[in-house]
Amino acid sequence: MMFKKIGGVKEVQDFVYYKDEFFYIKKGGGILKYDIKSSRILKREENFNKVYKIYGFGQNLFGLDFAHNGFIYSNNLSKVETLSKDVSFILGDKNKSLLVAENMKSNLIGAFSVIEKVFKWSRKDIKSLEQIEENFIGQWQFVLTKYSRDTGEIEWVHDFSDAYPQLKNQNGYVRPIGLAKDILVLGIDKIDRIFGMDIRSGKIIWEVKTLALGLKIGQEGELVHQMMVNYNCFDVLTGKKEKSFVDSDYFEKEIGIETQRDNYVIIGDYIVTTDSRKGKIGAFNTNTGRFDWVHEVEGVSFPAGRDMVYSAPYLFVYDFDSNLHVFEKVD
Repeated sequence: MMFKKIGGVKEVQDFVYYKDEFFYIKKGGGILKYDIKSSRILKREENFNKVYKIYGFGQNLFGLDFAHNGFIYSNNLSKVETLSKDVSFILGDKNKSLLVAENMKSNLIGAFSVIEKVFKWSRKDIKSLEQIEENFIGQWQFVLTKYSRDTGEIEWVHDFSDAYPQLKNQNGYVRPIGLAKDILVLGIDKIDRIFGMDIRSGKIIWEVKTLALGLKIGQEGELVHQMMVNYNCFDVLTGKKEKSFVDSDYFEKEIGIETQRDNYVIIGDYIVTTDSRKGKIGAFNTNTGRFDWVHEVEGVSFPAGRDMVYSAPYLFVYDFDSNLHVFEKVD
């Protein structure tokens, strides 16, 4: 697997490549429609200085301002509608018709229907809520609660401090890694463990002692990949370790890629990742344990805090100065 660098865009606050069209928010304000191949600006709209995030949503674009108000725009950047001035959106899966949101008048959190423009349900006992595909999961102090998508009724509660008393009444975060085959994969940094939970019942199916970092579920939903200085992968259904490539000298010295990001990109049998300190990017072959492609961009670094995005055939990577580097996959 190889990529070639075809260009870039400077000072990008946020972007979306959606339905074969590229849009980005320029730092300082304004949304632009941009042609990647020709590096031409196709459309510029300056009246978006308050919008800082954009997503593809249905046939349109969804924007958030700094107060988390939601706006819908057409692909020619005209505003279609403002969803509600009294709703603060906490986006999960952006392509769904229900979004996690907070009612600013009542301070209730729940599920807001983008189509009907109303809360389908909301509750006062929710401190935080996130959307994992069609599932609404709340958590507080290592206690997870699943709510019905349709009604908001509690379907199950799982308290991790029952098995690990050191977590009792402690502040912290259960990290959702992904969902596949009805198994919700979770990580807890404080106890260096990852878990496979049945999303239907809230019961733990398996657990593995490992750093809860560098983890992501593969495209086929079969494996949980772990890419840091070395590589491991685990079976989604059982937690069994399927592969392991441990060779720090190869990763750090020979190749020079010590990835410290959870938001790498998985493309088939490859993991595309970066070094956190240098402008190095590479495609790691999970079958051979070796990098088949490595590229270095001089004078930059690719920090882990910004998402890498692959939308065939393009790979988008932020550098430390909020410039977006664009690569194209080469067969």
